[in-house]
Parts: sequence; structure tokens; C-alpha cells
Amino acid sequence: MNTYEIIKELAKSNNISISELERILGVSNGFLIKWKTRKPNPIILAKIADYFHVSTDYLLGRESSEKKPDEFAQFFKMKTDGMTDEDIETLKGEWLDYLEIRTRRLEKRNATRKDKLK
Repeated sequence: MNTYEIIKELAKSNNISISELERILGVSNGFLIKWKTRKPNPIILAKIADYFHVSTDYLLGRESSEKKPDEFAQFFKMKTDGMTDEDIETLKGEWLDYLEIRTRRLEKRNATRKDKLK
């Protein structure tokens, strides 16, 4: 599979069209299809890898499987490269603790506001 076909499959699995991806990347319509027969632009290739959270080697067909990012890290746009699984789990726990504290504070503040409106 060539780079264009890999990108096309990634786009399809992420419910995005190639033309929409081209708009997001700021390239002209039909830009990516040229990669069927030409070498990819390295700058745009890196942007696509970042967008889909895969490596450029995966897009070039040098890696056999797509590495799925951790959904938590992806949600918070966290860079976890080089972190151990233990580090990532610790970070998740800290974030979840923080979110719980913030949720309680917001609930308390909203309850206070409701009381003032009565």
C-alpha cells in the first residue's frame, strides 16, 4: 500500500474525507492524490502524522501497524512519547483527581448561585 492509500484508510476510519483533510492541512484540493505517484511532501506528511496520531514511518509503510494513541492522552493532547506505562497511569490518576476536585468546586459554586437567586 502506498502513502496515499494509507492516508485514505486513516481518513476513512476517522470519518473524514480526503478533501476535508486537505482543507484542514491548508493544501489545495487534489494535493494528496498526487502522492499516489510522487514522493510525499515531508512537512505535510508530518502534519498528517500529527493529525492522526501516527508516525511518519507508518504513513510511509515502514511500520506494519498503526499505533493507537491512549484515548486519555489524545483527549488532553498530551505527549506521552518516552513515558513508561506506569508514568502514564500516574498522570491519568493525577488528572482524574484534579477533575474530580474541579467538578466538586463547580457544583458547590453553582449551588451557591442558585441559593442567591431564590
